[in-house]
Amino acid sequence: MRSGAVVWSLCFVALTAEAQVSDRLDPVHVDGRWDSVPFGLTLEDTATFVEKSLRWRHREALGTKDQSARDALEARLESDAKAFREGLVAFQGQRTGYNISVIDRDFAHDAGESMAVISVEKSHDYFFFQGGRLWKLVTTDASKQSFSALLVALTAALGAPAAIEYADAKKTEPVSARWVSDAFTVEAESKPQFSTRLVRWTWRAIGDNLKVTRGEKLPPGEQKTETMDPAILDIMNPD
Repeated sequence: MRSGAVVWSLCFVALTAEAQVSDRLDPVHVDGRWDSVPFGLTLEDTATFVEKSLRWRHREALGTKDQSARDALEARLESDAKAFREGLVAFQGQRTGYNISVIDRDFAHDAGESMAVISVEKSHDYFFFQGGRLWKLVTTDASKQSFSALLVALTAALGAPAAIEYADAKKTEPVSARWVSDAFTVEAESKPQFSTRLVRWTWRAIGDNLKVTRGEKLPPGEQKTETMDPAILDIMNPD
């Protein structure tokens, strides 16, 4: 390995360790399944994390004395982790269902970006990679919880947001919120057009340089034109 590559790898490891030293916006403060998310590391590291996270969520069931049931659950968790690893989507200009979706602003094509996703009950956890390194976690929640209730829960876990946007002049209907720390930017958004809400953790060591790595490439959700299918525009612009 070239010396420059060694230094680059060591820098990522150091930055990842820094991000995991009890940052006030670390995802673990919101949900225990996100303990030690491997920001800055590889797909393989993330797949290992995902399997560990799944085991944490099923820790009680894995403690059963029923060997057959335990073996079946172990096999399913291993299968889910394998599917996560093998389901990596490299965004290379191809048509994909994600181009018009709740995450259509979270990636750009032909910019070294990729994504893998895991389903957790009514939620989906999307892990985004830039140059093969994890830089963003987006989770969506399709439960009936209101965005206001989600915002209250996030404020309890992360502290008061730096900014809140509202749908009305009286500021009674919040639609987005943002938190910022040295390591992370966290954004929560209401997505009624997709019947969900999302929370986005961006690891700033990579995210702050995204304009450089993307160049002129834009996320699909920012490429709206009048030539697009009207039905698609309706989905992307519900108001």
